[in-house]
Amino acid sequence: MTTMAAIDRLVRHSIILEFDGASQRARKADEKLDEAAQKPAAG
Repeated sequence: MTTMAAIDRLVRHSIILEFDGASQRARKADEKLDEAAQKPAAG
């Protein structure tokens, strides 16, 4: 029951933040894919 009480307190006093737009990780992953597609094939 102690764990449930701790989680309940955290959830009740939390603030939910919502961010719009693409994440930095997704943007950087897309950039890496674009760079890889533009490189000539080795060999």
